[in-house]
Amino acid sequence: MKPIHQIKASFAITHLLTLSLIWGCLSALAPQPVSAKPEVGRWSVSAILGLRQATFNERMQPWVISATYGIEAYYKVSGKLSIGPMLSYSKMYNDSLSNSTFKIGRENANIYLKNLCVGLACKMYVYSNGAFAPHLRFGAGVSSWEVDAMSTHSPVTVVSSEGKPRDFAATEMYLLLGIGAESYIHPHWSIDYGFDLYFLSGLGADFDGETNNIRSRGYGDINIGVAYHFGGKKKSLLERWRTDDQTQTEKKEPSQFIIREPDGGEPTDTIRQTPLDLYSDQDYDGVRDSLDLCSDTPREAVGFVDSTGCPTDSDSDSIPDYVDRCPATELSSAVDSTGCPLDSDGDGVTDDVDKCPGTPRGYKPDEHGCF
Repeated sequence: MKPIHQIKASFAITHLLTLSLIWGCLSALAPQPVSAKPEVGRWSVSAILGLRQATFNERMQPWVISATYGIEAYYKVSGKLSIGPMLSYSKMYNDSLSNSTFKIGRENANIYLKNLCVGLACKMYVYSNGAFAPHLRFGAGVSSWEVDAMSTHSPVTVVSSEGKPRDFAATEMYLLLGIGAESYIHPHWSIDYGFDLYFLSGLGADFDGETNNIRSRGYGDINIGVAYHFGGKKKSLLERWRTDDQTQTEKKEPSQFIIREPDGGEPTDTIRQTPLDLYSDQDYDGVRDSLDLCSDTPREAVGFVDSTGCPTDSDSDSIPDYVDRCPATELSSAVDSTGCPLDSDGDGVTDDVDKCPGTPRGYKPDEHGCF
């Protein structure tokens, strides 16, 4: 016969291997990530249906796989973390004949285990930008359980650590570890599924050594559920705090803007810094906001603004200097969008001096635009 610690370890390894297998199957069968996850609400409520088996026994595994029911609610603290309460109930039967680890059916049952779990859980998403969002689950809470006889539906009597008779029941703390995923089928609905392990702490379970050898120290769950998401898409308190903190940090950084060449060429690599904070010159044009009459000057106009912060127009042709390819146009000249004189007939002579504005294509005109 195997030592007790080897049997206990084999149960743990079996369940962990099962967890890994289920995770792989779910990942393979689940919808593939899309470009962006639907914009779901901050809150969600899930109705859960699953299979549960009491496990982690010292000696034998008497319990068959039975149904479990639960409800969960989560609040999305950030894009990577959700937290909320959870509740589950199960009624597991034993098998008085089979020695296998995994058993189905209660034909040979003579006792059953009622269990109610209440706790707090959090989901940590591996990634959250797709319609398929895998996550790890952690939690803690209280498990209240009782083993009853099938014949009398009353608690089975065992012995306490002090040698006194007591009911085979306890309320003890548990820790939760699980993996799962959410598949979003609608902005308000998703399908949730996963595998969870509950580890009972033993606190509050006062039994003698023989009873401890046969009692279960945890549960294994396979779950699937439907979740409804609601509550809007506003940032959570944590995200707003992070955004405000980042904004304040940015405001403390000195402003930086690019110096252009005097002739309007490409920007140089020289960076000029000013002690003014970022919010004092929002458009980076070198003119403080309190004096800036054109507070939305485009970045490419930096170096081509006057003392009021507005783009300059040296030749008064209504084309600002930072886009004007012909900065010395005569006042009477009509210009195009680049600030250069128009040449309506395309003969190479601009309209302001063209005395024959209808020159046909292909003819070479003189300096007056005539042929």
